[in-house]
Amino acid sequence: MYRVIALGLPALLAMSLLAGCSDNKKKYPVTGKVVYKGDGEPVPAGLVIWLESTTKPYQRSWAIIEKDGKFVASTELEGAGSIQGEHRVRFSPGMNTIGIAEDLLGKSMPKRYIEYGTADLKVTIKPQQNDLVIEVDRPEKPANGGEINP
Repeated sequence: MYRVIALGLPALLAMSLLAGCSDNKKKYPVTGKVVYKGDGEPVPAGLVIWLESTTKPYQRSWAIIEKDGKFVASTELEGAGSIQGEHRVRFSPGMNTIGIAEDLLGKSMPKRYIEYGTADLKVTIKPQQNDLVIEVDRPEKPANGGEINP
């Protein structure tokens, strides 16, 4: 009985915090594709893309990148999209990965893409269906000259 209560309280707290983060601003559908600069090849599946508005309420949306590089942005509801305006973009490794996040992401793209401030990527969400193409650099090769397999 105590385990159920102990596990239930954090879940309820998390749900109430998430509910407090929602806003009444209209969201617009956001789909897209993440590809490598130069050849347009899609990035590996399983990475997570994050979009954060650059103005209040600083709303974030996210998506898991599919095997063809495509994604559909979600907020508090799956596929809800994002609010209108400029958004910073960053990436993180997939949800079911174990290890140091920067190192895991570094297998698919340069580690700088893990933070909004160093990723240097921005997109503009318009009050319509948004279909984005986001280009990223390929990962750096290891110092020993070996190949990195994403």
